[in-house]
Formats: sequence, structure tokens, C-alpha cells
Amino acid sequence: MSLPKGFREAFSDGAYLTLGFDGCIWVFPMGEWARRSEEVKSRPLSDTQGRALGRLFFGNAETVELDSQGRLLVPQRLRTQAGIEREAVAVGVDDHLEIWDGDAWKRYEEIHEVAYRAGTLGE
Repeated sequence: MSLPKGFREAFSDGAYLTLGFDGCIWVFPMGEWARRSEEVKSRPLSDTQGRALGRLFFGNAETVELDSQGRLLVPQRLRTQAGIEREAVAVGVDDHLEIWDGDAWKRYEEIHEVAYRAGTLGE
């Protein structure tokens, strides 16, 4: 997947990809991956949900490098898990990037767009 030019510098040292929530793939710059990893690891082993989060977060993680043309190779395993078939969409979300199947992103936007435009999303 070719990254928009504005994102390439943030991922110039490489990136970690993992299965995200809501059917996307999360792409973290190396420094942000370290911070997010600590967040996940901070959950106690005695916490069932924390163990599940850690297993899925780390168990689906892959490290990738950008090629000379600013592209990153999204492993087939993650594309399959996220349901990415033809068109992929990159969405910048504050400290990370999300990769969505094009149709799935359109559906997600349609579901949340009215509340967002009305200023009621998150209330």
C-alpha cells in the first residue's frame, strides 16, 4: 500500500501493524508502538480481558519497513483478518494510521457521519 506523502516521514523508521478494532488494521510508528505496548502490558496477568487483549494485540503484530517508493507491504494474514479484498483506504487517526477495506470504511462513515456533523458523536 502506498502511503500518502504526509505520513511517510512518521513511518520512515518502520512500523508495527496489528489487527485493530472495528475491522481495521492499526499501523503504529515505532515510538508510538512502544508506548501502546506498555499500555497493553500494564494490564495484570490475572485479568482475563487483559490477557485476551495482549494475545490479540501482540499475536497479530508484524513489523514492516517502507520501500523506496513509500509503500508498506501489508501481510496477507492481516488483510484477510480485516476483510481487505480490493481497495484499501488509509485513515490518519492522531498517533497512528488505520487501514480499512474501502467498502467497510464507507459503511463506517455512513453509520457515524450524521452524528459527527451534528456534533453529537461521543455524547
